[in-house]
Amino acid sequence: MEVLYLPSDSSLSPTFYISGDQLGLTEQFTCLGSIITSTCDLTAEIQHRVNLASVSFGRLSKRAFTNHDLSTRTKMAVYNAICVSTLLYACEGWTPYRRHIRALEAFHIRCLQTILHVPWWDKIPHFEIRLRAGTACLETILLRRQLRWLGHVIRMPGNKLPRRLLYSELSCGRRSVGAQKKRFKDHNKSSLMRDPFRQT
Repeated sequence: MEVLYLPSDSSLSPTFYISGDQLGLTEQFTCLGSIITSTCDLTAEIQHRVNLASVSFGRLSKRAFTNHDLSTRTKMAVYNAICVSTLLYACEGWTPYRRHIRALEAFHIRCLQTILHVPWWDKIPHFEIRLRAGTACLETILLRRQLRWLGHVIRMPGNKLPRRLLYSELSCGRRSVGAQKKRFKDHNKSSLMRDPFRQT
């Protein structure tokens, strides 16, 4: 058993004991399939999700994605149901940066190129690849899922914990020196300024 302490400052972290044995500190742990880090960085979680989705895609490649007997529509239905769901598992609570979106989009395009039998050296624009596959960019899919969940939370009764956390603020504390990390609230505000249902 280990302890993850936020913020990740070993000089301030408390010490926990169980039956006289001191518990060690950890920088990250997996909870319900998601990786939680002491720095609240999504990089490890994004890489983990890409790896799992890549494994799922590889297992179905011969039977589905590279099978010439199946239509593109059928392949995309399987891809969205399994690979995209694995890739964006628990994405409703993410606060992604542009580098995370680029990593997700790169995997998405590679999968679509395989499904459509389009080699990278043909230099077909990403917009045309998504148009042929009948899908949107992964950032749009991500925003749709996040805004859909946000709508559920807003419609919850005021005593529900997710809604209380959405509108709550810390009563004390101080800002760190330098550029501030993007908050979940900031990400939601920027998402509401876009059109998540626009095909890009």
